Amino acid sequence: MKIAVIGANGQLGIDVCQAFKNNNDEVIKLNHDIFDITDSKAVTEKLHTIHPDLVINTAAMHNVEACEENPAQAFAVNGIGARNLAIASKTMGFTLFHISTDYVFDGNKNSPYLESDSP
Repeated sequence: MKIAVIGANGQLGIDVCQAFKNNNDEVIKLNHDIFDITDSKAVTEKLHTIHPDLVINTAAMHNVEACEENPAQAFAVNGIGARNLAIASKTMGFTLFHISTDYVFDGNKNSPYLESDSP
């Protein structure tokens, strides 16, 4: 299987790449220095060229202080970037696996958070 990992040089991205390499899958590493998920045209062009079976998005702006200081950039990466990948997935037919953060929760729950929990 051909898998594109976005945010491949991050802590999670490195582990994801290694797991798929261990499974003998073809892994294409995409990092923000060569792939800007906030640019819809660049997303479409790059993924059309790669033609992956699966795209795993581990990219995120997750430093809370930096997000608070640069809300437009945080929204571009975490919101618009995810949207661009979703649109490309629907258009091109690859599976998109998007990994999000638990930073949207207050941290007061004494058990694991669920998708249905209120942010």
